[in-house]
Amino acid sequence: MSRVLVLTPTVDGRDGLSCLARQFSTALAAALPGTQVAVNTLAEARPASREGIVRSHGARGSRGRFALRALADAAAADADTVVVVLHAHLLGVAAPLVWRGASLVSVLVGVEAWRPCSALQRRVYVRSSRVLAISAHTAQEFRACNARLAAQPIDVCWPATPPAAAASPSACGPQPYALIVGRMSSDERYKGHDQLIDNWRSVRAAVPDAHLLIAGTGDDLPRLQARVHGLGLAEAVRFLGPVEPDVLSALYRDAAMVAMPSAHEGFGYVFLEAMAAGRPCVGAHGSAQEIIDDGTTGFIVDREQPAALVSAITRLFADRDLGDRLGHAGRRRADTVFAFSRLVADLSRLVGPLTRPAPVLTSC
Repeated sequence: MSRVLVLTPTVDGRDGLSCLARQFSTALAAALPGTQVAVNTLAEARPASREGIVRSHGARGSRGRFALRALADAAAADADTVVVVLHAHLLGVAAPLVWRGASLVSVLVGVEAWRPCSALQRRVYVRSSRVLAISAHTAQEFRACNARLAAQPIDVCWPATPPAAAASPSACGPQPYALIVGRMSSDERYKGHDQLIDNWRSVRAAVPDAHLLIAGTGDDLPRLQARVHGLGLAEAVRFLGPVEPDVLSALYRDAAMVAMPSAHEGFGYVFLEAMAAGRPCVGAHGSAQEIIDDGTTGFIVDREQPAALVSAITRLFADRDLGDRLGHAGRRRADTVFAFSRLVADLSRLVGPLTRPAPVLTSC
């Protein structure tokens, strides 16, 4: 029997990478019946409870413990083992398994794949049986930064719409509001918080009661809060901090739109969550163009052109019927193009040929 080993930094958090790891591991189990699927994570992991996952091992943040676990797996690795790596920084850990004969599926996820590879990472990519990217934009950025790997075949495998928690029945904020969800990190200021805050005066000039709600936390939060106060927008822009899943579902439900003019997004689960809730989206050029159907489920703008961003936002505030139409179209797109069954089919097609079918038992 073949086995699939998923290596990921995290699996049980609320961040996008954890969501991706859960989706991929569960979809692999569904796509490859008769195959054992195990998850090794650098972070703490709860015992495996996802359907088809036979083991979930957490290294509790210890890179040494994670590496030792990989070496133990390498000792048992053979041609019937498929290793799926969900972060470029873990490729070195996967190398011993590949050298023992395992097939490797390397997944290009986000900004960590948009940088030049180390020599070891380059060798492991070349040895990969498959290289997948969660968006065509990510594949393009990877090739642009790694000319020596420009000829490496890359298959695009979009994630699926994540399941949503039941929404809290209570309203979550002043109406009307636009919502942005995401971590505010001082070394990754690309989500679009600054662009929204800096242009909110212009939005309010057209829609005086428009509010901006910011969900999430991070070490860049104090700077953004100071920016809001400095612009005199404390009444118009609210920081919500980390929110529980039921509250987040309600925030999506009640929003006039979800706006995230991000410059560097590997994929953008936020847009899928918004579309699944029936809300229109405003995104920027990049991977958002693969999720948002411009003019049909939301708007794509140039984040470096403030007038375009303000125009898209004020248009959705001013015309709620338009927002509802775009939101309904977005829900259909989330339920079809980004259905979990589509992810299962993609992984069956891309990873299935690397596994050995389970033997068929017949009675004598």
